[in-house]
Amino acid sequence: MPATIAVGDWIGNRFQVFDIHQGGMSLVYVVNDHLGEPGRRVVALKTLRGELLRSRIRVSRFAAECRIWAQLGEHPNIVRAHSVEIIDGRPYVLLELIQGGDLYRWIGSPRLDLPQALRFSYQFCHGMEHALRQGLHCHRDIKPGNLLVTEQGTLKITDFGLARACEEMVAVRPELSDGSIPLDEPTKPQRIIFTDPRDRPEASSGMGSVGGSVPGARSLHLDPSRVVIEEVETTDYQPVSGVDASRLTRSGARLGTGPYMAPEQFRDPRSVDVRADIYSFAIVLYEMIAGKLPFKARSIDAWDDFHTVGRVGSIARFLPHRYARYAGPVDAILQRCLAKDPDDRFQSMADLRKAIKQVATPLPKR
Repeated sequence: MPATIAVGDWIGNRFQVFDIHQGGMSLVYVVNDHLGEPGRRVVALKTLRGELLRSRIRVSRFAAECRIWAQLGEHPNIVRAHSVEIIDGRPYVLLELIQGGDLYRWIGSPRLDLPQALRFSYQFCHGMEHALRQGLHCHRDIKPGNLLVTEQGTLKITDFGLARACEEMVAVRPELSDGSIPLDEPTKPQRIIFTDPRDRPEASSGMGSVGGSVPGARSLHLDPSRVVIEEVETTDYQPVSGVDASRLTRSGARLGTGPYMAPEQFRDPRSVDVRADIYSFAIVLYEMIAGKLPFKARSIDAWDDFHTVGRVGSIARFLPHRYARYAGPVDAILQRCLAKDPDDRFQSMADLRKAIKQVATPLPKR
């Protein structure tokens, strides 16, 4: 396989590339699968960027996590992972292609009113319930960038297990998910630093210019002037100065994306379960209704402080008058999901789904 793959190239004499999306940690190739079944010829191939695959440990971890994703099977609210392919020593996960983009494209737009936000919430719960029945323990990185929306308006959860696959890496990432499809804004790819010495490339590889452009690629919407990378120790994460902390993915002991992390993800990440995903999704639900996050922070430790001791105000002030009578029930759901103690939250996705259905049922149908 060539060092870089361009539009028109072939991967493994099977997949012909006709579009490329580059994210903070991954590459997604939109390909024509010449061995694919009818109706499933155009798919996505997702892999980690080359810098992350210099470690055999990371290669095997990525492949293992993607196989778990594939074992989730087919569900209308999960991005289908068909298989894991090892081609020329590089692991790829073969994915259903979602053309509609991610949830960020809906937030702040008139089409995302309260009924639609609750509809997406209900679909999210359905997808997570299925994943949990198949043996998933916890997603760990629920955020709008990992919630794709089809052109028909169906929400699908993506990137199962990929946070764990990259947990030794510290990267400044944009708010959009790495590899969400399609992504339109061209920009320079962001650099990566490594906290695990096993993953660090040799000095001769030119780490200062890691992440050179991929021919024909389109990247995530990221302002390169805001990307500031600093070396950190594996054992302790230090805030990266000069960068919007909402764009940080925490590595190692604090795995997740700052604005959406449950308190226990900061304190004891090994203890997290689906209730952390419930907390994270409540932040997403707030963002869908309000059009913005419930709080701002300038450092990763400030996110830690807020999630640990801060309080989220009522969502009522963001609801139009026509939905005023639903403000109390919706806010009650949010506040319970955002409880600091996991024992005080909904204890299952099914419980959350039932609460959402109870509020959504009387709402006017489109």
